[in-house]
Amino acid sequence: MTTFKTLSSWQKNVGAFLLSQFLTGITSMTVQYSIIWYLTEQTHSAKVLSYATLIGMLPMILLSPFAGTYVDRWNKKLLLIVPDVVAAVVAAGLSIVILMTGHVSIWVVYLALFIRAVAQTFQMPTIQSIIPTITPEAHLTKVNGQFGMIQSANMIVAPALGAFLFTIVSVQYLLLLDVLGAVLGICMLQFVKIPKVDAAAKNEVAKAHPVKTVVSDMLTGVQLLTKNKGLWISLVIGSISTLFIMPIASLYPLMTLDYFKASIGQVGLVEVCYSVGMLTGGLIISVF
Repeated sequence: MTTFKTLSSWQKNVGAFLLSQFLTGITSMTVQYSIIWYLTEQTHSAKVLSYATLIGMLPMILLSPFAGTYVDRWNKKLLLIVPDVVAAVVAAGLSIVILMTGHVSIWVVYLALFIRAVAQTFQMPTIQSIIPTITPEAHLTKVNGQFGMIQSANMIVAPALGAFLFTIVSVQYLLLLDVLGAVLGICMLQFVKIPKVDAAAKNEVAKAHPVKTVVSDMLTGVQLLTKNKGLWISLVIGSISTLFIMPIASLYPLMTLDYFKASIGQVGLVEVCYSVGMLTGGLIISVF
């Protein structure tokens, strides 16, 4: 039986990294669901939920192509820590506003969702770039699979946990869960060793021609993507299906509450079923 003492140094390093991402991921997603359910309960408006979903996704759509070009040039550990700190500060700010006034304006919630989305846009490309640098090539597929399992677990656990806590804890205190997750995640990251990539030459070019460098990197990425026809077709199919699926998925909470006259707990159960379905689909694809 494998114990912590018998694990190699890279396994301990990867384990600490994955644990840090699980802690920040589960708390952040729980708070995200809580904000959506707060909007649902307060407004019962499909328009409000649609705007909230759009605001949460738009920064990722617009900034992701640019974010990837900077990941290898900046301190990767800071790129993980700063978004967690920003998300925690925003959650704490919302918590204080609700605690002091008993209510928060919709535009303030929109602003909070936007800031969180901008900060978190840099996290995924950073994680994807870190894993290959701390994992031996022979074990890369396994570790990527483990990270995928963590993401799936977060998607399943967060709605249920959020729904349970939402029914027993006031939203202003539930928001502080993001602060706890950020503290735990950042503490765990202190035990993770991330190799520094020598990007001095790229940085010199980037300083001299910042806009040109970013555009050049983006065009290179697009060229590499389009040359791989299978990957390109998969990306197009995924984008089109997401375009139709996400608007419907974002309205599940409102449909559950208003049409079926259910509770927040049952809203969480619906979200869990949706996540389990996504995980099942992924498992079927991985098998065949």
